[in-house]
Amino acid sequence: MVGSRTAVMVPGAGPSCSIVPFLAGFQCSDVAVGTLNSVTAIVDLVSSLVFGNLSDHTRSKLGRRTPWIILGTIVAAVTLAATGQMPTATLIIFMYCLYMVGLNALLVPALAILSDRVPPKLCGTVSSFYGGGMVAGQPIGTMIGSRMINNAQAGFIIGAVIMLASGFVALAIWPREEFSAPR
Repeated sequence: MVGSRTAVMVPGAGPSCSIVPFLAGFQCSDVAVGTLNSVTAIVDLVSSLVFGNLSDHTRSKLGRRTPWIILGTIVAAVTLAATGQMPTATLIIFMYCLYMVGLNALLVPALAILSDRVPPKLCGTVSSFYGGGMVAGQPIGTMIGSRMINNAQAGFIIGAVIMLASGFVALAIWPREEFSAPR
């Protein structure tokens, strides 16, 4: 669990530390940076609630969470790569918001897996490992992202590849979900 969370946080943290300097390269005003921060925070909040609800009510052959993790992995990777290719600050902000939607479609169901698959007496321990993955992934992603400031487009693509790989590797190593039939 710690490894998969770290692997997801590395590409997740890299863009968050390099997006502001990337916008600065477009000679953006403080308003654009503030807009990026506030709009993505709102998108993050709303999409977390939406994907939590959707994954709780999904019934499929893949289970409740897995379809959303697959979709989120793909959307996050594609939009992360596309963010670095956008020609204007407005398009960067828009694409980064779509990236946040994909990231939440991946992370919210992944977090819910803890309560689905971990016995109650082990939830605290497993949750600690999950948090450890965040603690390790954030600075590693920030360090990698800061190394890519001079070549942001390549950094966004590398982050997308890591995101794509980590989402599918996590699904491959986690125990399979049981079939969730419609109620």
